[in-house]
Amino acid sequence: MRSSNEPDSRTVDLRAVLDTLKRAVVVTDRDGQVVIWNRAAERLYGWAEHEVLGRSVIEILAPADDMARNRQDLALVAGGTAITGDRVVKRRDGQTVRVNTYTAPMMDDTGNILAIVGSSEDVGEVRLADQQARDLFDHFRLALDAGGLATWRWDIASGDTTWDERLEAQFGLSPGGFDGSFDTYVSLLHPNDRDDVLRNVAEAVESKGIYRVEHRVVWPDGSVHWIAGAGGVTLDEHGAVTGTVGCTMDVTDRVEQEIERQRLADVAARAADSERLQRERLEFLAAINEALNASSSIREVMVNVARRAVPRLGDWCTIHVLVDGSSVPDVEVAHVDPSMVRYARELRDRYPFDPEAPNGVPAVIRSGVTEFYPEISDDLIASMDLDDHAREILAELDVRSAIT
Repeated sequence: MRSSNEPDSRTVDLRAVLDTLKRAVVVTDRDGQVVIWNRAAERLYGWAEHEVLGRSVIEILAPADDMARNRQDLALVAGGTAITGDRVVKRRDGQTVRVNTYTAPMMDDTGNILAIVGSSEDVGEVRLADQQARDLFDHFRLALDAGGLATWRWDIASGDTTWDERLEAQFGLSPGGFDGSFDTYVSLLHPNDRDDVLRNVAEAVESKGIYRVEHRVVWPDGSVHWIAGAGGVTLDEHGAVTGTVGCTMDVTDRVEQEIERQRLADVAARAADSERLQRERLEFLAAINEALNASSSIREVMVNVARRAVPRLGDWCTIHVLVDGSSVPDVEVAHVDPSMVRYARELRDRYPFDPEAPNGVPAVIRSGVTEFYPEISDDLIASMDLDDHAREILAELDVRSAIT
């Protein structure tokens, strides 16, 4: 018989968990000497674990001109303070990479520092996207300041419209290519924007005010361009409207840049969300690690881990462990509502463990294949091999999703 203090060979291998993470995880002692260096760290920094064990993490990763700040940060974490943020580190090949790092002390129950845990990911491309988005915005602002403005004048009485050469170019016409008619101007407006532009002009004439428009124009070659314009009405000595004057500029580049900037912003937002999820996973892993460190037996592992999993992962958590070759597992249950734990145990007595069950825990134990139900619908319940009473219980529990 295995004593209660001996770990089961089938318990979770925490090192395998660390190597599964996509973020680089480096664990050092409080002096900064490397004790764990997961596979993601090998990929990110270029050093194999056996090459860095026992070495100073600062000497391995800190650029020469940033040693002092890295030592200060190490001292801060060794004093019990977690830090997070971007930093530049050097790789084995001498190249530098920008990473976002969360570094925290791992303490025992008495507050003693056992180790320092750092989790990092390469954010160089994300930060470059941020900078590119800022650069595009600045470029647009400077282009507005220095951009050339085209002008026009429209005389209501004669119907004549006068454009300068720059405005003709904005509509894709050669110098002198505009015939001066309002109808020609209207014909060059994009069909989907035409009504809005004419309505804005009409409202300005009616109110004797100003108007601003931004719309597409279709060049004679069929290409589509964007124009931003501002105009105002002209009045005679009696206050009657005689026409409009105004200026325009080609904003095609700016519109396309805005589309690209939005795309880059979406990339940055997705990256930020990914970083948040990775941080939450690391925090959960730390909580599980604490639960394991606080356990001296398999039963304590089951109890502590189950309680850490609720409610972060779900309302329910059950852990099934096959001990000493038994076909019936030991079970631990945790729920956000303690009364539901008692109910779960009653259900377990009513429905004993069936090693040959076609789904659920027995199926996963036999196959090693995860079962994931992101949405447990009535149709899904109906498809399961359950008796009527079991279906009623599932309906009462209002289980919405499950993973085994």
